[in-house]
Amino acid sequence: MVARYVPPELDQEQLSALSELVWQAFQTESILTLTYYDGREPRRLSAHIIHIDQAARRLKLRAGSDIHWVPFARLLHVELAASF
Repeated sequence: MVARYVPPELDQEQLSALSELVWQAFQTESILTLTYYDGREPRRLSAHIIHIDQAARRLKLRAGSDIHWVPFARLLHVELAASF
């Protein structure tokens, strides 16, 4: 039997750092690379943030022609994509 993935719980400092990078990427229209928990396993996605829904606590992301909604609570790691 395969062990079920259990996402780590982030502390307040880690959550603040994630929020800061999300806001920075949104303001500068930078590509963000994020790792999030999809309910079964961690997923990695590089995308632009096109909307921050604060009421529903989720991000609307565009990766190419695909649109993704990712809840803040599912974020595991966030980084600004390297610029060339």
